[in-house]
Amino acid sequence: MEERLQKLWQRGLAYFDQDNLDAAQASFESVLARDPEHGPARFRLSMIAMRRGNAQRAIALAREVRQRVPEQLEVNVHLARCLLQAGQSQEATTIAMAIALRALRDGSAAVLESLGTLFLLMDDSQRALPLLDKSNERQPGQVSLLSTRAAALKNCHRLDEAEADLEAALAIESANPHLHWRLADLRPWTANRNHIERLRDKLRHVSGANPDNDLLGYALFKELDDLDRCSESWPVLRATLAARKSRRPFDPGKVRFLFDQVRRRFDADFLATPAKAIEGPVPIFLVGMPRSGIALMEGLLGRHSQIRNIGKQTHFLALYAQMRGQPSTREFDHSLFDPQPDFNYAELGRRFMAAHGPHPDGPTMFVECQPKNFLFLACIRRALPNAKIVYMQRDPTDACFSLLSRPERDFGAPVFDPLDAAEAQLAHERLLEHWRQMMPDNLFEVSYESLVGKPEMVLRVLFAFLGLRYEPRVLADVTLHQERIDRSRRYTEPLAAMRQKLMAAAAEPPLG
Repeated sequence: MEERLQKLWQRGLAYFDQDNLDAAQASFESVLARDPEHGPARFRLSMIAMRRGNAQRAIALAREVRQRVPEQLEVNVHLARCLLQAGQSQEATTIAMAIALRALRDGSAAVLESLGTLFLLMDDSQRALPLLDKSNERQPGQVSLLSTRAAALKNCHRLDEAEADLEAALAIESANPHLHWRLADLRPWTANRNHIERLRDKLRHVSGANPDNDLLGYALFKELDDLDRCSESWPVLRATLAARKSRRPFDPGKVRFLFDQVRRRFDADFLATPAKAIEGPVPIFLVGMPRSGIALMEGLLGRHSQIRNIGKQTHFLALYAQMRGQPSTREFDHSLFDPQPDFNYAELGRRFMAAHGPHPDGPTMFVECQPKNFLFLACIRRALPNAKIVYMQRDPTDACFSLLSRPERDFGAPVFDPLDAAEAQLAHERLLEHWRQMMPDNLFEVSYESLVGKPEMVLRVLFAFLGLRYEPRVLADVTLHQERIDRSRRYTEPLAAMRQKLMAAAAEPPLG
């Protein structure tokens, strides 16, 4: 029996390392069937559930393991990560804070890296860095660690140290496209300090089989664009976008249908009976079209003494999807856009607020920054009637160009063509007009251009909307990039059709 159990365990580990999750799960479940007290098998099943986006099952399994070994650091870190993914940030933070000092003293390099990454996800790079530093001391030269620490250093504005970490990682994995992109995206590069020739050499020697190699194209475009070498940069971006579009074609009809469906289903009648306001900190939901200044506003709000930033986790949507019977928020089932009359929005609001209880440091508000929330603003308003919604706007052409010029597609359709980007932008604007009519008192719009041009004036008005006093510390030592305004005009010819489509739509009367 013992020999058979050991073989099943080893087989499950081998499948897990090969990312064969179905086979690994079957092996670990067989282990538990023979030995229900086998904690390592239960822990691996929790990890598998998390990889598949089923946070609730992952949490349940991790709690069972933690009951048996409450002091094990690896189990605590994993449970906290699962809780954060499920939107239960308060408990995740409590666990992470409780084990941080012990991890610094006793934790393995892997545990320290995982805990440091967790703090980074919670937008707490200051707490992440000592853990990542200690991990590097115990096991130096790990590429994943160096890349993660570079992200934390960048958040702390220690760019030279972040650059050194990325170069050290590239010395180990010189062909890693993710590292080349993160280095290119670290700062604006100059004629005397760039990686253009190295990137060109890498692109000459890659095959088209690996989609990650597109990151090299984005990196080369970004550095050429930094140097205003637009006649060289645009062909690079065009080729990169074409390669991505060939793998993930865009369906504008599908996008229009989805956004129009949201407008039809979440109407004034849906909002007529909101839940009662819940005692506790007031949530702020920061939304907008990707690349519209959301990250900038998130950072500014988080600097206010009465606002805490909970990062870019899908907290509200995770709870909403869970209550609607969908274990993962990676791909939304269209049933989530069906406002069931018997759904308990008051309970959704209660659960959300319970996961974000009063903070020990005393902030009275917290901000959730997740672009996906834009489609669900009516659900947010229904469940949390006292929630504040801040919508970031940007010149449509600049927003579309910025979206096209970067690899991330955090929200919305996979747009890899200027006209496709315009279509997505217009669908977004039609839904925004609907939200303006449905919840005028809860929605505050901020222009990116106004924020950069007159930051104190804009922030004073915004904080008044939030019920807070303006604090000078919010803008202390903050660099606002005027040069990013109207940047798309340097590509007038290749973006002409996109601009024309956006301007034609702007001249039309808004939808009623």
